[in-house]
Amino acid sequence: MTNMMLPAFLAIVNGDERYINKTKDYLEALSKNPPKDQYLTPDYIRQAAVSYDWIYGHLSREEKQRFAHVLVNMGDYVLMLWRHSDFNNHFINETLSVIYIGVVLHGDGVDDQNADRFLEIGQDYLIHHAMPAADEIAGDDGGQAEGFSYNDWGYAYPLAQTAEMWRVATGEDLFAHSSFFHTQALWHLYCLRPHDKSFVKAEDCPSGYKAGEDLKSFIHLIGARCGDGYAQWLGDQIKRQYQQKAWHEILWRDPSLKPISPNALPLARHFKKLGWVVSRSGWTSPDDTFALFQCGDFYAGHQHLDANTFTIDKSGSLAIDSGVNEYSRHRANYYCRTIAHNGITVFDPQETFSNEVWSAEGTGVNNDGGQMRGIAIERVGEFKTGGPSDVAEITQFYSSPNFTYVCGDVSRAYSPKKLRSFTRQFVHIQPDWFVVLDRVVSIDKSYRKNWLLHSIEKPRLEGNGFTLEHDRGILIGRTVYPETSLSKMIGGAGKEYWVNGQNYPPDSKKDPEAGSWRIEISPTEANTSDLFLHVLQAGIKGSGEPAHIDPLAEGDRKGVLIENTHAKANLLFSVNGVPECRIRLEKEGRVIEEITLGMNLSGVSQPGMIDK
Repeated sequence: MTNMMLPAFLAIVNGDERYINKTKDYLEALSKNPPKDQYLTPDYIRQAAVSYDWIYGHLSREEKQRFAHVLVNMGDYVLMLWRHSDFNNHFINETLSVIYIGVVLHGDGVDDQNADRFLEIGQDYLIHHAMPAADEIAGDDGGQAEGFSYNDWGYAYPLAQTAEMWRVATGEDLFAHSSFFHTQALWHLYCLRPHDKSFVKAEDCPSGYKAGEDLKSFIHLIGARCGDGYAQWLGDQIKRQYQQKAWHEILWRDPSLKPISPNALPLARHFKKLGWVVSRSGWTSPDDTFALFQCGDFYAGHQHLDANTFTIDKSGSLAIDSGVNEYSRHRANYYCRTIAHNGITVFDPQETFSNEVWSAEGTGVNNDGGQMRGIAIERVGEFKTGGPSDVAEITQFYSSPNFTYVCGDVSRAYSPKKLRSFTRQFVHIQPDWFVVLDRVVSIDKSYRKNWLLHSIEKPRLEGNGFTLEHDRGILIGRTVYPETSLSKMIGGAGKEYWVNGQNYPPDSKKDPEAGSWRIEISPTEANTSDLFLHVLQAGIKGSGEPAHIDPLAEGDRKGVLIENTHAKANLLFSVNGVPECRIRLEKEGRVIEEITLGMNLSGVSQPGMIDK
């Protein structure tokens, strides 16, 4: 049944009566047993409406009435479902489907009253909600808030095909000025992890999710309508799994559009509205280094409480986004929470957290010391600065061929009863060095602060240093500040998903990158104001030169000197006031870049990309 559009496509291409009759058989079966399911019904609406249209000239009056009746019946069922946020995949994948009924029945005299009703509702959904919401998150740079699996299956795929249906039916081209469509390919390309060619595990996207059938089904369409050579290149890399869907490519791949590989793109990109920064060491080698930094606002329910967190991959998954995507106690207490990510928790023993929609329990959840749940934006245009969804902000981004710098402020993401401020400065020095500087100020010095780093394999702790390994990759870390700190490992059998004295394993689902270990680093002395400075070096096991690391202090600045036989990096960060960073990089004894980054920029020696 889910392939009814294939015979309908063949019927319109060659007029073969076999395919016309096969399409009728599908529509007859649907009219006798229309589904009532929040996922199946909208999919059948789209397929049945287009199939009806493609064989319209071969339908009798009685058949048109019968098939129109089942479309209206399914449409009314969809309108009874919960109307999700404009920014949620459920709205695009389910509610928006009713526009097909209005378009396909419009003006044919079969059921004009219902046709007009569904067209009015569907047009409003598409023009005033779906497209503006998609473009709002994408901004000028790209992205979608719920992760790649939800995007490719339930968001971009149905939205692109709906926009194409609307273009053909009305002549209105929604692709032309849509930042969402124009940046889809770039978002996908930047977020492909080099070592396994899967998309980064972030939000509700599981590990190992690769460019597949769903992406193949719309990326060539976007390429053709937006003139996007990157989309063409990306689509061409995907081997089709189901030949029944090859009609997408036949219909929409423009053979005159030249594919453009990503190899000449800058190594870093800031997806501003989404709040992601991706930094890579290259585009061609599976051993390239890859990092994602997240610090954005809360738009939709499939986002996590992971502002000011990062992941790092090199020849394996090293600093990971842990946990398993399932609706259970695991999700409510661990997977979506700050504690499952490489961030910082601030533990107020009196704090309580609301479960809301994260599991079916309907009760409160354990205290992980993390961020509060933002309130998803219901309708486009409702975002308010300082409102409950405005929880995090990247205050500055800078990138040159030598390094990438990002500063995130998540002071509003935590309860104001326990946290006064938290800024994180994240620096990726090409190709493999990372420096993470955190300034955290709590309300009460007794609220324990923990710096978190998650791994798949059991880490090794060595004094103020640690080592993570996975596959061929290795991540060597050192705590530079606090000068005296307590490091401990949590994990292993029975403690893989440990939160405040209790383990929350997933009920059934598995994920090879769920992880089962984390490092927690905390100051040995209780203070309201704490500074964390960590140096991380990614590499391949058994190769490369470990860097020599020395702490630095100069007036009200603290930092680190990192060097090996070929390169040297000198970084000094402000301890108080506006976050600033002075960076001096040398290679083979020659200064290649020196710059001060903060509210005002000075000393730029290489052209870069600067956001304020």
